[in-house]
Amino acid sequence: RDEFAEVLAHHAERSFSLSAEIRSHRDVLAPRAARALEWSLALGDRARRREDRGLLAANVKVASAAITALGAGASAVDAARVALLIAEELRLSAAYLPAQDAFDRALELALAAARNDLAAWSHLGMARVMAQSSDFDDTIMATFARHASEAARLFNENGEPGAALEAGMIALEKYWALGQLGEMLERGRVFRERARELDDGPRELLICARLIGAASQFGRSELAQQYEDAANELVARFGLRMPQWGRVARCGRLRATGDSAAAMECLGALYAEAIAERDPGLQLASLRTRGDLLLEAGRAAEARPYLEQAHAESVRSGELWHRTELTAALGQVAAAGGEDARARELIDEARALVRQSDLYADAYVAFSAARVHQQGGRPAEAEAEYQRAIAVFSETEYVYRLAWLRISFAEFLVEIGRHADAKREFDLARPLVADQVAEGQRRVAALEEALALPRTAG
Repeated sequence: RDEFAEVLAHHAERSFSLSAEIRSHRDVLAPRAARALEWSLALGDRARRREDRGLLAANVKVASAAITALGAGASAVDAARVALLIAEELRLSAAYLPAQDAFDRALELALAAARNDLAAWSHLGMARVMAQSSDFDDTIMATFARHASEAARLFNENGEPGAALEAGMIALEKYWALGQLGEMLERGRVFRERARELDDGPRELLICARLIGAASQFGRSELAQQYEDAANELVARFGLRMPQWGRVARCGRLRATGDSAAAMECLGALYAEAIAERDPGLQLASLRTRGDLLLEAGRAAEARPYLEQAHAESVRSGELWHRTELTAALGQVAAAGGEDARARELIDEARALVRQSDLYADAYVAFSAARVHQQGGRPAEAEAEYQRAIAVFSETEYVYRLAWLRISFAEFLVEIGRHADAKREFDLARPLVADQVAEGQRRVAALEEALALPRTAG
């Protein structure tokens, strides 16, 4: 059945669709609708678990049409399964706001059908959507945690410990938002050990792929390399696709070394993959990071189209994971283009978007405000925002980002003639940027050279 599933499903769908088109008698149509529903649900479940949006979308369409044709002849379980597929297709399409309503509906139908397995997947889907699109105040954070914990509980009760690990991993996004990367890595390590005990390679891959970026941002480059090597080995062993987080982290690690050209090439390839896979989340991540890299290189005009496209997609989808930083980055672009008033408006918009628990976004907005004031010739305001960004980042374990923030601040202090203060900031950052290559190395070297010069008047 696995080998020929898609072929048989195609014929079942054609038989049903053509019968519906010519308005066959219900005695003919109903069994064909039931057969099409059976196959579309089977393939839809496979696509849902693999997060294969293309396969999922096609089978959602067939399943929805088939269950409508069956009407009262469809079972409560069938209705719950179709509702879950619809919700997952919306999530993978980055239609986050309608996806929340769809997961609510899927959960309601799953409980009515007494299918705790479907209820577990509905809880997990809701948690995943909330991680991308919810304003994480205390109340919403509690709701997110409840969905993740309920998913884990039900999976364990249903004898699906591997799926429970997926629920555990989504719960770790709380620590990413709060910048508690050490806690995230430790809990992730425990989850990985559990996956290995279960001999669950696909779940171990998901865990390793997610922890690459956490280790890298925590300044643990050797640990990040270990997770990347493990993920690559699991991909090769099981013939699986590298998960989103792993592919984004691969490009991010090139960026972390200072090789911006290689990172841009990696992100371009990632965008092409995202287009081929019809993955809007991956597209958005690639666009945002390319815009960030170009901004860091002082190429704001080139960064603009990437950031504007990413921002438009963020608004369309209702996601909030990237929205704050994208809005603030566009403020930097406006300032570089001499649009000071517009730049300040964008910074105000970004501040209003900051999610309560998202310290990374809070710090990035302050950094962007500093750049806007710097471009606008307001050094006192710029310094205050740099100091605020450093203070917020210092509450987190994003040590790599904090190091580069100190480098930017040191460059600003050199610009206004405060070499002693600049040297203090550079000395704090130096241990984490000592092994830079390419563009990163050149930037560090230029700052070292500037700090070696005699202090200028003023």
